[in-house]
Amino acid sequence: MIGARPVDAPRLRMSRSLWRRLTEELYARGRGIRESGAFLLASKSDPQRICAYVMYDDLDPACLTGGISFSGAGYTELWRHCHDSRMKVVADIHTHPSKWIGQSDIDRKHPMIPQAGHVAVIAPRYGLHARLEECGIYVYEGGGSWAPPAPSTGVHLSRWSLPLGIVQRFTGRLR
Repeated sequence: MIGARPVDAPRLRMSRSLWRRLTEELYARGRGIRESGAFLLASKSDPQRICAYVMYDDLDPACLTGGISFSGAGYTELWRHCHDSRMKVVADIHTHPSKWIGQSDIDRKHPMIPQAGHVAVIAPRYGLHARLEECGIYVYEGGGSWAPPAPSTGVHLSRWSLPLGIVQRFTGRLR
């Protein structure tokens, strides 16, 4: 259920080039016929700047089933990756097939990170040419409740540029 009050959540920033690569990869992983997703990562020293992502199916190769069926073993790989790279999960993103960016019952009942303040982003059209302004952004309040971001402190995925050498991105399969 969507909560009645907006919650405070971090302002998140991401470079234009990282956003473009992320949405292109979301579309490629889903092949335009199924949902895909990723965890958005930031360094522990700058938790508001998304500087990397890890795709769900790199963590759990069998998770893209039309929808997303992410296993416990995938979380083990996620936490290992975060530890090894000194990153933390600040949000997640997944795609929907149409322009609809609302939360499905499954989205609401099963947050990827069930911790109050976690941000979930939904991109339309399997991520194909998705703009930040088109995405649904939701903040988990805990206890099964979600809220839109508070207007004054809410989640803003703003676009800014970084030199490519600074932007990190996980590539390849985890072992």
